[in-house]
Amino acid sequence: MFEAASCSTCHNMEGRGGNVGADLSQAGKNYPGAELLRHILEPAITVKPEHRIFGIELNDGSQYFGQVVKDDGESVTITESLQEPDVTVTLYRDEIDRMVPLQISPMPTGLLVTLSHDEVLNLLAYIAANGNKNDTVFK
Repeated sequence: MFEAASCSTCHNMEGRGGNVGADLSQAGKNYPGAELLRHILEPAITVKPEHRIFGIELNDGSQYFGQVVKDDGESVTITESLQEPDVTVTLYRDEIDRMVPLQISPMPTGLLVTLSHDEVLNLLAYIAANGNKNDTVFK
């Protein structure tokens, strides 16, 4: 279900999956029961600093929105699309007028709407069990 629901496109669990989203290997322990479901339904509740989206306005008025992948003090490199994380834009600090962390999550809402009730329960169980299909949560 983790793959079928496209979670693995962005998220990693036990070394498998994408790496642009949070590692979900400990999500079941960190967010028990309904709290895990709430974080999936409302992903902006908690956004770790490394996954935060920034709004950046340059001195010339142009704007960029993206996740910071590198900050060396002189420049900031962002990816504007998590679907293409290797496509980046480097912006020099002396050209940046404003850089503001946005209160949004890169994870869109509504990802569970295409799943049935049983599929949602299976997905939650899989995450809670850290991908271990032999875990007691499945019995």
